[in-house]
Amino acid sequence: MAAFAIAGLVPVVVPREFIARWVGAESGVRGVAVGAAAGALTPLGPYAAYPIAAAILRAGVGIGPVVAFATGWGLLAVARMPWEFAFLGPKVALVRILIALPLPLIVGYLAYLLFGRANA
Repeated sequence: MAAFAIAGLVPVVVPREFIARWVGAESGVRGVAVGAAAGALTPLGPYAAYPIAAAILRAGVGIGPVVAFATGWGLLAVARMPWEFAFLGPKVALVRILIALPLPLIVGYLAYLLFGRANA
């Protein structure tokens, strides 16, 4: 329930000018990087992350940053990394993280290039 409340507050609390400048449809690489970092740092499960992604999309965030957010959340969730290191060991965890690190940026930028002008 709290995730839905947070998702509903995002468009109200965050000014449109801030959204347009940092993660709007024309934000380019900067917006994609911000989206990927926000996704990686979001410590919530899918029941919260996807409503937040939908809310920020409705608030005017570009498709590239939203795709980077979802990909960063899925591949680079910082909250899961201690578990990875504990169960898989440092070598496997680091290899996976290093390989996955550029993917949210690549996927988000491709979404920006291919669908940046389209409304979702």
